[in-house]
Amino acid sequence: VKPRGTPDDGRFVSQTQEHWVMGTDGAGDLTDQKGIQHLWKTARPKGPYHVVTIDRRDILTSETWSSEQEASASQALFGQMVTGLGVLANGGSLVIKGWTMFEHTGVGIMYLLNCSFDEVVACRPATMTAGTGELFVVCTGFKGLSQVHLDALLAVAGPEPPTQDGEPLTMIPGSFLPSAWMAQMQTCSRLFARLQTVMVERDLRLYSDLKPAEKTQIFNMRDQVAQQWKSRFDCRPLTVHDRIVRESLSTAPQHKFTASPGGKTWYSIRGRFVAPGAKTS
Repeated sequence: VKPRGTPDDGRFVSQTQEHWVMGTDGAGDLTDQKGIQHLWKTARPKGPYHVVTIDRRDILTSETWSSEQEASASQALFGQMVTGLGVLANGGSLVIKGWTMFEHTGVGIMYLLNCSFDEVVACRPATMTAGTGELFVVCTGFKGLSQVHLDALLAVAGPEPPTQDGEPLTMIPGSFLPSAWMAQMQTCSRLFARLQTVMVERDLRLYSDLKPAEKTQIFNMRDQVAQQWKSRFDCRPLTVHDRIVRESLSTAPQHKFTASPGGKTWYSIRGRFVAPGAKTS
């Protein structure tokens, strides 16, 4: 699915057209009910799908305050969740990226996921940007939803939250939420809020006062993580045949090399670092 706001990349899309579902209007907007139904109709015959991942592209603009990130993205997150639940096989797993859960919208989505799966875990992988409010929710053991329930969820999907008399409605009334479960949610929210606060304060300090020893430590840690990743997961270069975009190395863009105090030399490809001589896809 092409998320709304995703810039076009002619090479990637043109060579992988059979794997894209752009919706009836080509926008790939999963806050649109017709777009969700179109994806269900297109994808279901090719299933079953035992794992669905939803890593949405941020639709927030620079004018959106960080305190409003969760509320502003709630309908996009809800639409993507409904889309995933509509194609996931019973017993399957769903991985969805969201925000720290301070709003009633996030609590409602988490409760719905807890009712639909055997186990739901909120986590922040080490590879995520440390100071953001993003997190991943990993759901395993899908119990299944009837088409009646899916249609009821679809009915409240849209770019704007449902309202009554001009006031936004909550997905799940507070009186329906078990007190023990709410206590877990509060503990979870406080944990990620505290971790985010610590990292933001650290980043602000390092931005204005990054000492040479600390810079060396950061580069050394980056080198160690890269080497551990390579050894633990048996990373190997892709052959030209296995690449998604099969451009020759001679036509690939040139990248600037960066020497780190840790003794390794890297060059950056769209924000990630690769050792020189390594083949990239």
